[in-house]
Amino acid sequence: MIFKRLRYYSIVAILLVALVLGFTFGGTVASSSSDIQPEIPEQIIPSVPDDDSNSEDTTTETMPIFKDAYKLWKYSYNIFKNGKGYYGIMSGQAEASIGTQYMYTVLKRNGAVSNYSDNLEISYRKGTSSFLDSSVIVNYTDVNGDMYFASSKNFVYAESYTIESAPGVCKYTDKFNSGQRDVHDFLLKITPSTSKLVYFDRTKTDYYEFKIIMNQDAVPSNYYNPVLSSEYVDYIPQNTINISVTFKISKVNGNLLSYVLDETFEIVPKGILAMIGNQKVHNYITYTFYEMDKEQNIENPFTVFGY
Repeated sequence: MIFKRLRYYSIVAILLVALVLGFTFGGTVASSSSDIQPEIPEQIIPSVPDDDSNSEDTTTETMPIFKDAYKLWKYSYNIFKNGKGYYGIMSGQAEASIGTQYMYTVLKRNGAVSNYSDNLEISYRKGTSSFLDSSVIVNYTDVNGDMYFASSKNFVYAESYTIESAPGVCKYTDKFNSGQRDVHDFLLKITPSTSKLVYFDRTKTDYYEFKIIMNQDAVPSNYYNPVLSSEYVDYIPQNTINISVTFKISKVNGNLLSYVLDETFEIVPKGILAMIGNQKVHNYITYTFYEMDKEQNIENPFTVFGY
């Protein structure tokens, strides 16, 4: 009987970790492969323009040269947050003993983050076991801030999908009232007082690269709301949170090219699951931006239902 009980709690522990990984960032990408570094596709790295004194174009603003990583981030984040729009891909995987959860998300936005409108999120999930989700989730927000959302099992991973039923409807800002995060923003505040600079590489021809580690007490209390919304999670000890972020930013125009979130933390299970003890979670999330400060053509995927 003791053996069966231990086996039961071991299975529950595995399921709990997989469940929490699925909740993290409202279903964004998590992985335990922290030694993998993303490669920026060649076509999205702008070339440094030639110095042509005879050029007739005198209206282009010169990109500043940065020797301070935090000032660089402030410059780039302003473009990301308040620019004309962007197109990016978030990709990765979540691994547990019961299998692997692969994820791939298309992100598009027009206008500033603070508009809370005119954006699109298409999130594919593919699990290697029956305990892990395999589906596509589509969130479309129109220019009025009305969000239409639906999920489906009918899809080709990272390529196409079919929605069989009419979407649910709410305001995009209603996400925040339910504890969800704005996936179109960067929620960590990166300053010298909130983080530690690991390195700042200015040797690359076309882009800067730097890495920071967040101070534990600087991680916002609502940062892990998607995890804490699980009925199986009691809380996350602040002193178990470790977050590093690696940024790549264009030297040509200051556009954000990519960032990687590498996170570890522990969850304290709730109720009867408290018997299994704290569970460690490791997230590895890669965002790559193909267009920045550029208006996007965002089509409503729910027009077939009359929306």
